[in-house]
Amino acid sequence: MLAKGDFGRALRAVGETEPGGGAEGMEARGRPLETGGRIGREPRRRVRGEPYGSLARPVFRRRQRPGMGNVSEASMFFRGDDDMADATRPQAAPQVGIVLGSDSDLPIIRPAVAVLEELGLAYELVIASAHRTPARVAQYAATAEERGLEVIIAVAGGAAHLPGVLAAGTVLPVIGVPAGGSILGGMDALLSIAQMPGGVPVACTGINNGKNAALLAAAILAVKYPELREKLKAYRQRQAEEVDAKNERLRQLGVESYLEQYLR
Repeated sequence: MLAKGDFGRALRAVGETEPGGGAEGMEARGRPLETGGRIGREPRRRVRGEPYGSLARPVFRRRQRPGMGNVSEASMFFRGDDDMADATRPQAAPQVGIVLGSDSDLPIIRPAVAVLEELGLAYELVIASAHRTPARVAQYAATAEERGLEVIIAVAGGAAHLPGVLAAGTVLPVIGVPAGGSILGGMDALLSIAQMPGGVPVACTGINNGKNAALLAAAILAVKYPELREKLKAYRQRQAEEVDAKNERLRQLGVESYLEQYLR
């Protein structure tokens, strides 16, 4: 279980250096889910030390990886709880399961986490490799429905078998996010996920597009939960207003001033 701020430490461990944000920005955005924040479900009280689901593992084993310095490696569940020591606080069970093939996929999924939290959707985050930990991936898929998950997001690069393996083990919708870190720039992962054989579908976003994966997961759940549907409509409206505001600034400032103030 990752406590508050651990996602930021995980990003620092894998060398996340996004301009204007970085790991510290994620810590700032790693706000907790509100009490009872799960859409359409009643929260339950968590007992101290209790894992979320049967697959939880100890958090963060420090080890040295050649060429990468100290890397935090874990099979981990992450939720946006601000105080895991408070055993009396009601905690929402996860609706969205996020599976990463590697800790290097954490920066890709960061925008997805922000979207899920903004929409009030509870989630869990685990690192499990289709090739290196196949039994755990199979178990995750087989138990996902009984643990209350409703949608799964899987991030994988290279041959990118993870989304398909998960989809083969559950009837829940699976959304694959191709990771672009391979020598082919993510095209191999994109084709691996998009070209699933008939009979076992996997939805596929653009390369590194974790944000759209979260929005698609929310849209799937919005069919069932009217409250979430309204939140998505409001999210779209805010996007439109942001674009209108940018257009108005451009009209007032002109190209050079706009570039100087906002894009340099």
